[in-house]
Amino acid sequence: NARIKCVSVNDNEGWRNALCVVQIFPLGAEPVHATSLRYPWVHLLEEWIETGDLSSLLDQATKQKLIVDGEEVLLNSKFGFNQWGFEPGGNDYSRLAGYCYKSAINEPITIPSKPLLAYQSELPFYSNVYQAIQDWMGLKQFHNDSDARRGSVIVFAPECRAGFKTLDVKDGKLFILTRSGSEELGKNLKVKGAWMVNGINRNFEVQFDREIVLDVPEEAKEVELYLLRPDEIMYDFHHETKYWVRGQGRVLGVDTTGRDSQVIINRALLSGECETVEFKPFILIGDKKWNEIIKTIIAFANTRGGIIIFGVNNYCSVEGVGRGINKLAKKEGCSVDESMERYKGEIKKLAGDNLNRGLMLDINDTNYTGHRVITVRVPEGQEKPYAHIKTNKIFVRRGSNNMLPDPDTELPQLLPGMHEGYY
Repeated sequence: NARIKCVSVNDNEGWRNALCVVQIFPLGAEPVHATSLRYPWVHLLEEWIETGDLSSLLDQATKQKLIVDGEEVLLNSKFGFNQWGFEPGGNDYSRLAGYCYKSAINEPITIPSKPLLAYQSELPFYSNVYQAIQDWMGLKQFHNDSDARRGSVIVFAPECRAGFKTLDVKDGKLFILTRSGSEELGKNLKVKGAWMVNGINRNFEVQFDREIVLDVPEEAKEVELYLLRPDEIMYDFHHETKYWVRGQGRVLGVDTTGRDSQVIINRALLSGECETVEFKPFILIGDKKWNEIIKTIIAFANTRGGIIIFGVNNYCSVEGVGRGINKLAKKEGCSVDESMERYKGEIKKLAGDNLNRGLMLDINDTNYTGHRVITVRVPEGQEKPYAHIKTNKIFVRRGSNNMLPDPDTELPQLLPGMHEGYY
């Protein structure tokens, strides 16, 4: 069956499409059906149809309208599907790879930037329509009024015959779990690709199996994986650079062998400051060096994420933050634990006050070899580029330095839409 999800906005002419996504689901893989939500000026619609009825739905679209859950939704006057591409597994629409068809946007749609607010308890609160679109459609990210999908109709057809299930790195090896519709099909498939190491491609080629294990070169900065059959038909792929990833999720620089603080700190001390590690001593709140923290957070978010460890000097020697926290506690007349919580809260506030987009930081304190240290784990951002809200400056991570992105090579990779889809 196929599910139609549509968000429509009321204008002077009627209910106009803000985004419509039609997804075909394999047998037995349908998600729970939802009931349409109707706010005074925005409708979140859902309807299920038989796959065979898709042609009549597309016929409707050629007349610049759709009927979704009994409601007429207006499309732009020059509607037509003129873009298509192959999306890897783990895309915005499905865990499976598949074919994505998208209509052109020839007319801008005006979407008011006001909250979706209704008294009825069955209608949840949304800060704006874009937040509602992302949640209702189940999208990983939506770039608000700069998202190229605004006002479009998207049809996604999954590739059910074969693909990658999961990619996971442990102990310097990449474990690839795969799927195929039949054992006979799997015999004719192979995985080809390359690691990018110090600017040089290291190619690999392996026969298809239920589990494939590859050695990960220590200095690998990019990786490409393609699942192919003999006639070059592609069933799935994964492409990852230091700035973005398309596929199952980032694997380079992410080793799931151990995730507790002690293991993370051990590894950081062994590696020293690098693309994903930054050391800081205790810094007084409001000190001029306080702004260096936000630069690092921005750079990590725009690159591959990373960790800031407070209480380690530039020589990788653990000094802890205990002395500084104790002084802060005495000055403020509070307990050491209260002082620690306030300090961590100030780091969180620093990010909230100075980032152009929200970012969830994981801030903890722990004892390490008798010293108290603070770890700030910064995820790779999902809404790049991240910038300093007061200066509009964007930073990326190069080695152990926070740098302005190269306008010709790095900045284009951070901008939305520059690497979406093989169209």
